Amino acid sequence: MVHKSSLHAVMAETTPVLLIGDSDSDRFPKTSFACYQNIGKAFHYLDMGRRDLSAHAKGQPILYGAEELGDWGGDLALVWVHPLTAVKAVELCHEAGCKRIWFSFGSANASALERAADLGIQVLEVGRCPALFLETRTGPCRIHGWVADVVGLTDLEPQLHAGPKRRELI
Repeated sequence: MVHKSSLHAVMAETTPVLLIGDSDSDRFPKTSFACYQNIGKAFHYLDMGRRDLSAHAKGQPILYGAEELGDWGGDLALVWVHPLTAVKAVELCHEAGCKRIWFSFGSANASALERAADLGIQVLEVGRCPALFLETRTGPCRIHGWVADVVGLTDLEPQLHAGPKRRELI
């Protein structure tokens, strides 16, 4: 199987993944969540918030603490939170046993990257949505991914900084 980038390979080969969001900050990755369900990607969802997400979950359990994961068998957290809560997300990632983290668009800050380094967590990407790097996408992720592919956003090397000049969205 040929992948356009290392991030494509990560999304193709890593299963299950842990999604971390924060419904209290309107950072529930509803579109990506649905895409992962539709393509059969194995994942768990850990919510830092407390909103009722059952209307969007379609039977997928919503977890509220790392202790609810048990021995979930993964090592990668995909994070979509407000940057002000990014350090907390990194700590949840660590509690869940993750060794790698991917910050989706608008989720990271320098403190979160420092905390990840302190905890020995490898940062794979800072800024682009993980769903852009799936081989199969559904719904809005299909359209957004196609546009990202056409303009070359998915061909860029991993972005590992939280400063300006990152390409996150089109």
